[in-house]
Parts: sequence; structure tokens; C-alpha cells
Amino acid sequence: MNPEFENILAEAKKSIEEDGYLELSHRMKIWKAFGADCYPEDDDGYELYEVGTKIVTPALRKRVKLAKMALDKVLHIWDEQTNNDPRPHKLIKMVESYLVSDKPSQKKLRKKIRALSEFAWNLENEGITHKYRLVLVAVTSYAWLALTDMERLYNISEDELTDSDYAEDYGDTERVVGIAVAMYGNPIDGYDWDKDKRKDYWLWYVNEAVPTVIREGLDDE
Repeated sequence: MNPEFENILAEAKKSIEEDGYLELSHRMKIWKAFGADCYPEDDDGYELYEVGTKIVTPALRKRVKLAKMALDKVLHIWDEQTNNDPRPHKLIKMVESYLVSDKPSQKKLRKKIRALSEFAWNLENEGITHKYRLVLVAVTSYAWLALTDMERLYNISEDELTDSDYAEDYGDTERVVGIAVAMYGNPIDGYDWDKDKRKDYWLWYVNEAVPTVIREGLDDE
């Protein structure tokens, strides 16, 4: 592991010990250390930032891999509560195929993401406010990651983006997974968080998940 990553993870661990979770500013430092996202350029050499124009690169695959490792922590919640409804798993497979395809269909992927997002929204309107609905939110955030950056998706300046810019249970995949982990096992109609579970999840993230993706990236180079 290079010194840059070592310093970033050391700061992240300190933040977790102090706050009980990993603040967005530290998460973004980790993601950026994998490499910059790339967007197509127009005829004048300016990047095109529209949703769904991100170029698939090794850096993007690492970032998506990290999000998927987090997502794997909570997929069982959805399966247990819905008798293995396949919809989120199908979207995950579509993202995986998209990232390795020679001719990826952004339009098709966006359509599937929006369909699952609408389904999750309807669950919220039915009073299913967390737990397995959060898994759908995490899956759609994971899928959007393959297409665009959060700050562009939410129309927020990167320098201003903080966890407080998100609604109670939205945001990047890792954040939403952390909420779902902290709530798992609590009453379906409550928003009580298990702070120890949340802290353990974030320590796993910086101690195991990130180093795993870094090692795999080195093996691929």
C-alpha cells in the first residue's frame, strides 16, 4: 500500500474512533485515491457531465467494487424479508455486465435504476421506512455510481458536499449500508440506531474492504 493510502486510512480510522462513523469528506478521499473519473469530451475538449456519460476505467471498477463489498453486507436483509425477490440482484448483475461490456447500454441501465428507485419510493409511501427498503436505496446508489458522480446526480458542488446534504436515509452506497446495518434487528417502525454496529461496519470498511480493493488493483496492474 502506498503512503498516500496509508495516510488516508489512518485519518479515516481516527475519524471513526472519534465520531462512530466515517464522514463523507474521508470517504471521498478514499474514492479519489483510486483515480479520477473520466468523462467524454465534446469537440472543443470540454468534459460532458450529463448523467450517464462516465467512461468505464480501472479506477471506476475499483470504486464500484468497494461499493459492492459494502452492499453485500445487507443484501441478506432484502432476501430474508421478501422471500428472495430478484429485482435488486438483477440490477446488480446488469451493473456488473455494464462495466465489462464493449458496448455498454447506458440508456437501458438508467431505465432499470429508475424503475427500482420508484419501487423503493412506493415502499416508503406504504410506511416501510427502513431496513429492507434501505437495501433498495443502496442498490440504486451503487448502480448510479457506474454512471455519474454523486455531486452531479444531486446537483451539489463537490466542495460543499457533506452527509447533511442527504435526506435521512439516502446518499452513497456505503452511507446507506451503514444505516441499514445499524438499524438491522430493531423494530420495523422505529429509527433506533445501534451505534456499535455502525462503528464496527465502518472499521471493517477501512480495515478490510478498502485494503482488499487496493490489493486486487495492484494484482491487475
